[in-house]
Amino acid sequence: MPELLLHFSIPFAIAKTKFNLIQTIIIALAALTPDIDALLHIHRSTTHSIITITIIFIPATIIFYKKKPKHLTLAIACYLAILSHILLDTFQTYTPILYPITENSIWIRAEGNIIISNTITPKITTTIQTIQTDFTAFQTLDAPIYTSQGLITSLLLTIIPTILTRQRLR
Repeated sequence: MPELLLHFSIPFAIAKTKFNLIQTIIIALAALTPDIDALLHIHRSTTHSIITITIIFIPATIIFYKKKPKHLTLAIACYLAILSHILLDTFQTYTPILYPITENSIWIRAEGNIIISNTITPKITTTIQTIQTDFTAFQTLDAPIYTSQGLITSLLLTIIPTILTRQRLR
C-alpha cells in the first residue's frame, strides 16, 4: 500500500487541518525522508528505525527550538510525519522499526473483511512476523511512486483539504 505518493499525501491531509500550505508541504516532504536510503541502494535501512529517527530528532529539535522556538510545533509535526512513513511501511513489508534494539525487521499483517450472506460475519486476521534484518545493497528497486488506487486516494487527500481551507478563508 504505502507508495511514495501516499507517504506524502497522508501527512499532508492531516497537517492541512492545522498548518498553512507551505508548512503542510514541509511536513509532507519530511515524511519522504526515510526513503533517502534508497539513494544508497539500501531500502528500509536504519532510516526506517523509530529508534534512529528519535535519536536524531531529539538533539535536532533542541537546537532548532533554541534558534526558532515558534516553530517547535512544526518540528514535532515533521517528526510525526516521518514516523507515519515508518509505520505505513511496517504494514507493507519487513521494516527495521526497532533497530538497533533488535536486529529483526517487523511486518504487521492485518487483514479484515465482512462476509454478508444470511448472517454478517466479520473476518479479521493479524499477525506479526519477523526476520533478520539485512542491510545489503540492492541492484534494482522495484517500488511504485504511485498505483492507480494510491493516486486517486492521494489526490483526494491533498486536494479536498486544500479546497476546504481556501473556502474557510473566504
